[in-house]
Formats: sequence, structure tokens, C-alpha cells
Amino acid sequence: MDSIGIYRKKMREFDDRINAFVDSKPEIRSLIGLKAKDFENSFLPADQTGMLLFDWITFDYRDKSGLTVLDKFLENGGFDWEDKATYAGFKDNKFGIFHVKAVKTGKEAVLAMLPQGKEYHVYDTTMTKEVKKGDVIVTRFIAFRDIYILSGPVLTYPETMADTMKVIFEGKEKTAADFQYTPLDLIDMFEKRGTKKEKKTDIYEAAKETGIKKDKVDALMEKIHLAAKDRSVDPMALFNEFMDNAGNFHNETIEKLAAAYFDRWNAIAADKGAEKGPLETALIAEAMKEAIIKDVKPLEIEDPVERQRKVDEYKEKWLVTPLATLEGRTPKKAILKERESRGDSQKEVAYSMFFDMPNPKKAEQKAEKLYNEALELMKTEKYDEAISKYLKYIKLYSGNHIVWYNMSMCYIKQGIESSSLTCIKNSLDIKPDYDFAAKGLNNLINYGSSEIRAKAKRMAKKYGITIHKLGIVPGL
Repeated sequence: MDSIGIYRKKMREFDDRINAFVDSKPEIRSLIGLKAKDFENSFLPADQTGMLLFDWITFDYRDKSGLTVLDKFLENGGFDWEDKATYAGFKDNKFGIFHVKAVKTGKEAVLAMLPQGKEYHVYDTTMTKEVKKGDVIVTRFIAFRDIYILSGPVLTYPETMADTMKVIFEGKEKTAADFQYTPLDLIDMFEKRGTKKEKKTDIYEAAKETGIKKDKVDALMEKIHLAAKDRSVDPMALFNEFMDNAGNFHNETIEKLAAAYFDRWNAIAADKGAEKGPLETALIAEAMKEAIIKDVKPLEIEDPVERQRKVDEYKEKWLVTPLATLEGRTPKKAILKERESRGDSQKEVAYSMFFDMPNPKKAEQKAEKLYNEALELMKTEKYDEAISKYLKYIKLYSGNHIVWYNMSMCYIKQGIESSSLTCIKNSLDIKPDYDFAAKGLNNLINYGSSEIRAKAKRMAKKYGITIHKLGIVPGL
């Protein structure tokens, strides 16, 4: 029996055994049920997502110990050494999106993995009768002796999916190293836009870094849904309103949050209430956005009116410009063709897209003004008002150790020892060797209440600060 014949027999046995193994493990069945939710929201038919889910669980998912289901299956035993060696060889596998370069019906196909184009000769009689040169397929193949063979489902996509893949991978660096997706990556790539089940973007993560609570982000998301399709609403004004909730105003953090915010805004603004096909989604979410960033450089244009004018102008031109990735077709024609194939009669191809960024210089100027005003208020012993100014400063920038120390002095002048100690701690957290904060801590140790003295002593020990026990520390 040749390798192909032996392979068919071994794969049938493997499929039966791995399915029986999974059925015997309630924890794996439970995992499949749990992970099924991740595979629900895609353009792929339910039967295909089910096959991809089982494939992912078998070969790619790893538990806390780093083991896959295939690893556990091999540990379970129950087969001879030859079968175990064969199944262990299945760890050498490739899952991905492939361009069919050539087909020998009933025997083999040459598959080029996207995006880097590395070619593999894969043997399978059934697959080679169902695919043709030029198709895009999603599959996994495994090493069996001296050849590659299919191990799971083959999902075949026609020209429009090939176009989608070209758009997604356009401009991505080709590398000699293997670049391999998992089925979950594929599901993420073709996640539906505009569905009720909306994936939380990194806007939540970025907002958390600025000290904005989840309920505020939830409220913002609702506002974005309502406002993004209303061209009279200024997205930057809504963003600035949202930033009033921030407690941490570092430039890097704000840039991250702004990028996530405008990604979400543009995605919703582009939907116009209709679910899009994969090609249209890729063209707008990937290609058009990247082209605008590359060619217009919107964030380098300071005037917001001029910035939006150039973005809109470029966007309209781009939609009717032939693209090599679409084999000379324009994005507009490709989108209309896909809509027609999906039974969508919408002829308007128009999208709203915004690029903006808060001006860090304005924040710095505002912080400096607040700092100077607070100092003047301290000189006239208006400590309440000075604290108010410092708190506003900290909302813009919390990393100034001098501001925290100055605020501690305002509190001590008012007899509020606990708040003064907290401010000194914050100052020392930023600059542990700050002399004035150390002297302020010593004065609390010498003259504070018994509770404050005890806390201040523990703090001094933590920061390695020498305790002076006689009178007010010189230099205050």
C-alpha cells in the first residue's frame, strides 16, 4: 500500500480515536461549548465554524499547562508505538489561508500560504477534485512520513474572497519565516461589522489606563452609535467631553485612547445600518484607512477643517482609483459587485472617516497655568482654592512630584493630616529621593497624631528615609 493509501487508513483511525477521546472528557466538551461563542460572529456558515472550532481545539488551544488536546490524546495512550509516532508527527502541521497555484485532479495541489507566498505540495484525492487553480482555501495539513496530507475541513472561497485576502495582506511584509494563523485568527479576521453582538475594542483598555471607569465607556459607546451617523456631530467635541472623566493625562495614554476612539467611530460611521460583506469590510477598515494615513498624513495637519477636507477629498478619489490588488478594478466597482452577489441593492458607496488627536501642547499650557495660579493662592494662604487648582493639574498630569508635595503642605496648613500624608506618599512614589517630601514626612512623624505618626514611620522605613526627632526639620 502506498503512502496515500496508508494515510487514508491512518486518518480514519485518528479521527475516530480523537473524537472518542474528546467525548470521554467532559472538561474538553465544556471547553468546546465555551469557545463556540468566539466562533459565532463571523461571515462563515455555522457548519464551517463548527469544523474550524474542533480543529482549533485539537491542534492550537493550550491549557494552563501548555498542552493541546492532541498532546493529552497522546499521553492518554491506548495505541501501539507506530500509531503513537504517526500521531506525534501531526504536531508538524500548517493551518492557514492558501492560494491554489496548481491542481492535479485526484492527486495533489500546490498551495501558497498567504501572505508570504510559501508553497507546499499537499496530497488529497477529494480536495483536488473540488478546488481549482485561483481559488482561496482555508485548511490544515499535517506531515505524514515524507509528504503533506490534509487533516481537516477544506473551506473554499471564490474570487471575492481572494480579493478580500489580497486587500488584507496588501503591504504586509513578506518573510522567509513561517507565518501561521489559527482558526480563531481567521474568525477574528472575518468578524461581522454592525451586528448586535459588538466586540469590546481596546477603547476599554485604553480608558482604564486614564482612570476612566467602565460605565463611562459604556455611555460613550452608546453616544458614538447615535452620533457617528450624524454628520453634524463633531467627533472631537464628544471625545473631549469624554476626557473630562480622565484622571491620568499622559500624552502616550491619550494618543492610545484617541486612536481606539476614532477606530470605533469610523467603523460605526461606515456601517450606515447595513451589514457589510468581507471585501467591503476589508476595503474600508483596512485599505482605505491605511491609504489615508500613508498619503494624507492627517494627524500632521493642525487645522481640523483643512484636515477633514483633505481626508474627504482623498477618500472620494480613492474609491474610483483602480487598484492592483483588485486586478485593475476600483474599490467602488468591487464593493458594488460584492453587494450584488449578496443581494444588497444599495448603490451608494460613501463613508464617513475622521482622524483627530488631542493637542498635548494645550494640555501642557493649561497645566502650567493651574500650577502658577495655585502657587499664588498659597502665598495668600488660600489653601482650599490652591488645592482645587492642584487637583485640576493632577487630572491633566499626575506625575509631578512637586505638585503632590505642595498639595500636602496645603492640607497640613488646614490640619488635614491624612490627606497630607497621602500626598507625600504620591510624591515619594514618583521621586523617592525628593528631600522636601522627606522633610514633610519627618514633620508628620514629630507633630502628627499618634495614628499618623505610626503610618508616617512605616512610610519612612519603606522609602529609606532617616527620621529626625527634634523639632521642625531644617529647610522647611
